[in-house]
This record gives sequence, structure tokens and C-alpha cells, in this order.
Amino acid sequence: MEIQKETDVIEFIKSRRSSKNFIFKRLPQEVIKNILECGRYTLDEKIDLPYRINVITHPTVKLMLAELNPKNQEIFETAYCCFVVYLDLEKSSDRTKDLLTIGALIENLLLGIHAIPSIGAIWIDEILDKKEEVNKIFKLSTEKFELMGVIAFGVINEEIEEFKKRERGERVPISDFTDWY
Repeated sequence: MEIQKETDVIEFIKSRRSSKNFIFKRLPQEVIKNILECGRYTLDEKIDLPYRINVITHPTVKLMLAELNPKNQEIFETAYCCFVVYLDLEKSSDRTKDLLTIGALIENLLLGIHAIPSIGAIWIDEILDKKEEVNKIFKLSTEKFELMGVIAFGVINEEIEEFKKRERGERVPISDFTDWY
């Protein structure tokens, strides 16, 4: 295994962007499992993980999610796969730590997707105001599972993404969110 230089890893992280323009194309199950494997490495310990991920590739289920979030309907329709991420309230022991773990899980999944050429992803949080309806789709109790977000991913429509890249603004300066002591 080749060890990457520190700058390579930092540049890789900085190069990750949300992609919301996909070409509907099947992804092999092995690719999806490799991405999920990245999520397994969120925690070092072998403990009860405070999350559950529903893996969605069925077009009808994606359509049901799209109907709950019309703003992102095209994303749901063209992305090959969606990860619906939940906090498992029965396994949760410390809400703050568990939410941080889920944030790290989602970032690991996004970085795993970013590592695969021609595959992109977007974290959809606008659907969070429809938690109960999303849970009904999967027949999950809101007392047991709390929706944390949805990651939609698939083969990037390079033509549209290239055009959109020109429209993107600059990142927020570090000074806007840091204090030094």
C-alpha cells in the first residue's frame, strides 16, 4: 500500500464537492459495499453503532422519497443509490457523541464516494422536516429511529457539473468561523 503525502490527502479532502447532476447508470453492488465499508471505519471500537443506514436502489422507493422533497426530485430520480441515515435511538447512549459519530459517518461515506472516479454525491438535509413520512416509507418507528439525512449518489453528469462549477462561489474564509487564543 502506497502512503500518500499529507498534502495529497488534504487536497483530496478540499476537492470534494457536492454533485447533484447524475446520469442514471447502475453501480455494482460491490462499489456500494466498498462505500459502506468507509462508514464502518468511523469508530475504532467494536461497539453497538448508534446508526442505521437504509440502502435504496429501487426506483419506486426513490420516487417516494422524491415526492416528499420536490426541490430535489431530479436528484432522487437520477442518482443510482441513496443512503438514508438514521440515529438508532435504542442504541444511542450519549446523544451529542452519537450525533458527532453520525456526522463523521456521513463525511466518511461522502469521501468514500469521492474516491471513486466519475461518482459524485450530495447530502440532502432538506428532507429532515419530513422525518415521520420518511420513516413510514420504511415502516420504522419514530420512537426508535430518527432521520439524520440522505446521501444521494451516482455517476456524475460531467457536462452539467462542469457548467455548474463555473457558477460556484468561493468558500467561506476560515476567519469567519474561527477564533484563535
